[in-house]
Amino acid sequence: MDSLPQEVDGEAWRAELARQHTYLANVVDQACAWTREFHVQTGVELCGNYTPLKSYPLLDYANRLRQLSSALKRVCAIASLQPPPPTWDRTTLHAPPAIAVPGRDPDWRRADYSEGGRYLLMLQPTSPPGYPATAREQWSAALRLASPSIIEREIGVPQLVAYGWMARSEFDKAYRVVHRAFLDSAAATFGRAWATGSSEDGTRSMTVLVSWMKALTDHGCSLGDCESVLRDIEVVDPQAVADCRAVQEVWCPPTP
Repeated sequence: MDSLPQEVDGEAWRAELARQHTYLANVVDQACAWTREFHVQTGVELCGNYTPLKSYPLLDYANRLRQLSSALKRVCAIASLQPPPPTWDRTTLHAPPAIAVPGRDPDWRRADYSEGGRYLLMLQPTSPPGYPATAREQWSAALRLASPSIIEREIGVPQLVAYGWMARSEFDKAYRVVHRAFLDSAAATFGRAWATGSSEDGTRSMTVLVSWMKALTDHGCSLGDCESVLRDIEVVDPQAVADCRAVQEVWCPPTP
């Protein structure tokens, strides 16, 4: 790695690199917990109630994220970084409810699609124009300015170069896994509403689709992601899809 300008405090940036690594690795850990807990009701309505049957459609993603979490811990050790302990988890991501629910764990959180969307935004490699830098961009900046470890200075082992290459690869993999998990969680949520809540004039179907597409774009998904969903639904409900596309500026406003 090239030597740093004298005015750059490489040790401070090395500490910042460890902090940013901890933050991103913690996002992966919390996303893993979310994918384990996300579920949808699958029971059949009986006398106005649903049976307590649940489906957990994201468990395969949880297994993959657990593997990536372990890999990120190993990668951190390669560069002799000393990451601080995480400062948050999914129980502190939102403030607890004002009124306690009897019999419920006070740290309980509803593992819905929007929780996964927050993790997706946290793992984004780059931010849209005009938005603050993402954690990934801050991590990249710290990596460029961090000073090498004593081992790297004394022995010449390119720890930071190897670390940067491997960590970036693992973060990219985690982003892709969370992206797919979020798309599936939104499909499980809104797809059920679309399939079970149609109206005679089709307005409800279109309304659900608009909400679905807005949920995707609000959490960093692309127009291509939205079109992929709409093309599948268009086969069985072309009118609702046409109406949804007609109001695209509602759920995918043009970039300024």
